[in-house]
Amino acid sequence: MQRPVFELLAGDESITYALSPRLIELRLEDRSGDYADALELELADDGKLPMPRKGVRLSIELGYQGAPSRKRGEFAIDQVAHEGPPAKLSVSATSADFNSQVRAPRERSFDAKMEDGTPRTFKILMDEIASEHGFSTRFVPEELGDIMLPHTDQAGVSDLGLAAEMASLYGAMFKPANGKWLFASYDSLEEAVHTLRPEDVSRWRAHFVGRSEYRSAVAHWHDFAKARRISEVAGEGQPRLIIHRSFVDAPTARAAARSALDRKRREARRLRLEMPGRPDISSHQVLKLEGFRDQVDGRWLTTRVSHILNKGGYRTRIECLGV
Repeated sequence: MQRPVFELLAGDESITYALSPRLIELRLEDRSGDYADALELELADDGKLPMPRKGVRLSIELGYQGAPSRKRGEFAIDQVAHEGPPAKLSVSATSADFNSQVRAPRERSFDAKMEDGTPRTFKILMDEIASEHGFSTRFVPEELGDIMLPHTDQAGVSDLGLAAEMASLYGAMFKPANGKWLFASYDSLEEAVHTLRPEDVSRWRAHFVGRSEYRSAVAHWHDFAKARRISEVAGEGQPRLIIHRSFVDAPTARAAARSALDRKRREARRLRLEMPGRPDISSHQVLKLEGFRDQVDGRWLTTRVSHILNKGGYRTRIECLGV
């Protein structure tokens, strides 16, 4: 059996040798949307380790001895706790892309048109907001960023929360990572990155929710030329999901209706997996299951991946939605 290993840097300095004999548990949470990726360390404290300082940058690699390790991101320490007996240190760090300013609730509005009269698009709005925090944006496909927006209110939500909300509304995934805000349409999902069979997994649970199975969705836009509100429907039949907001034109309303219907269908299929440690699996990847049974086999999208390393070994837990 391969031996799991990790490499932990504080700034540019390796602290792996100092922490390894004291490590009780290492937990890495890789999450989608506006949830911060998190690194948690639980260490036996013999009084010889310096007290961790808030704001110190940590970077981590996970893998197995004799094989290439996978870099799993950069984090900034934001919480430290000391408790006992026996004495131990608990260190929590969140993704370096999630600073306190970008997570702070805000109140403001964005008009449908820019000051020069041009339409404010999805990309223009996200570029405005991301640049305030030193980030750039990427849209996959690029046409996703061309969606014209109605008047948009940011009412008590953070900039990250607004970005995640807008992505969900228009059928996209949102992931801040490596200095970029990535918006990727669900239609752009590639083929499965990994194929899993029952023998690869320690435990699994697939859950199918009937009450989320809407057959259609409706969104509205206002036709100013005809002075009336027009409905755009995605799908057919009942029950029907109603979107309670107005859009600027028919294509945008249709896209929002389709996105809402697809989102409900994804959420109606949920999957949890637990397996020996897989440093190569991340959130926002497509998994293909084979050999389980009908309805469970097929494509699933990872939304949360937890990597846990302790004296019991290295294991990975995964949460997915249907694709």
